[in-house]
Amino acid sequence: MAKVLIVDDDLDILDLLRLVMTRSGHEALTSMTGKEALGVVAEAKPDVAFLDMRLKNSSGLDLLSDIKRLYPETAVIIMTGYQDMGTAIKAMQGGAFDYVTKPLDTAHLINLVEKVLETRKAESSSVQQSSWQGKKEIIGKSKVMEEIYKLIGVASQNKTTVLIQGETGTGKELMARAIHYYSPQKEKPFIAVNCSALAETLLESELFGHEKGSFTGAIQRHKGKFELANGGTIFLDEIGDIPQIVQAKLLRVLQEREFERVGGEEALRVDVRVIAATNRDIPKLVAEGRFREDLFYRLKVITIDIPPLRERREDIPLLVDYCIGKANSEAHKEIKAVAPDVMNIFLRYDWKGNIRELENVVYRGVLMARGNVILKEHIPELDLSPVPAKSGSVDFIRSLDDIEKEAIEKTLRFTNWNKSKACELLKIPRPRLDRKIKKYGLKRQA
Repeated sequence: MAKVLIVDDDLDILDLLRLVMTRSGHEALTSMTGKEALGVVAEAKPDVAFLDMRLKNSSGLDLLSDIKRLYPETAVIIMTGYQDMGTAIKAMQGGAFDYVTKPLDTAHLINLVEKVLETRKAESSSVQQSSWQGKKEIIGKSKVMEEIYKLIGVASQNKTTVLIQGETGTGKELMARAIHYYSPQKEKPFIAVNCSALAETLLESELFGHEKGSFTGAIQRHKGKFELANGGTIFLDEIGDIPQIVQAKLLRVLQEREFERVGGEEALRVDVRVIAATNRDIPKLVAEGRFREDLFYRLKVITIDIPPLRERREDIPLLVDYCIGKANSEAHKEIKAVAPDVMNIFLRYDWKGNIRELENVVYRGVLMARGNVILKEHIPELDLSPVPAKSGSVDFIRSLDDIEKEAIEKTLRFTNWNKSKACELLKIPRPRLDRKIKKYGLKRQA
């Protein structure tokens, strides 16, 4: 049962809505003026308030603001006989739960009250509440993330090159920033470059700079990112996409700590830590002759393999908490949590876009939520169904985990549990193989 306040200067509407709400099992309170309504709100603290947009001595928008200041827990629904886009926008911006036009659809009004109660229930049983403090940090308490934190600790204490591998959206740049932040050079520059976003000639100039007149449009000397990052860190994202000529110059920087600007002859020395990241299979690119093997080994002095979100589902509640806080800050909302059924969906979904996809879904939920909790209706429909095999297959429906487990198990048996050979055949890094062995409980048979 909800406590419902109805504010309208039309007595017929007051009587109608009082009757509708009472017959639906709710307690109905009425008022014909804004001043009287505020007194009722202060005393009765209603769950829902239906406000007419045009009262004799006050406007619905002003009364909405007063109620939200006096008792923000009341869900306010604006009613109007004059449909107006600007007013509807202002009402929602002011914190209205909904905006309805006359003639009133009483069934819809009852549904709105039920929706408010559903939100209240979700709030009281929500699985988490956001404690985001505005920090850009790596989120996760799973075992695999604990191992990554240890690698960050080792990598941050020296200037060795680091290669970060992981699918798109797993947070590779955030990982690189953490290495820099915890290093003795944290006060020095951190410069990120997306290597796939620039053409070959532009990328070379962007990284190493150019001299005046070195090409059409080079009207003055330009310092490259390596010069600007001197003393600090340069993060090369999508390293697998850089062309051969840039690979050669990058190898020289790593080996000799020097380079020339495009069109220049002076050798410039730099002291820069290089962190590279990729979602590509670099060993495969090496085998195809598209990536220099010597550069690959120079880059992978320390390798950090970030697992996709579907392989660390236990971290999803923490990430949702972080995403809600971030979205609240950007959208000026006060969403507290997601409903339990929404969290259940998040835990079951495979998140092909990883953390970036999760962040987008949560942000949409924060924007669409009318109460303090994100409900199922506030997020896009996420496909939780398994992918069926082709018609006629013996295994008509098999999970990806089952297929992966079988492939790893057969490969380990084939190589007599030589993990290095198994990694080459499976084309995965050693840390990922170790995680999979642990995940599936695989053991070498005597």
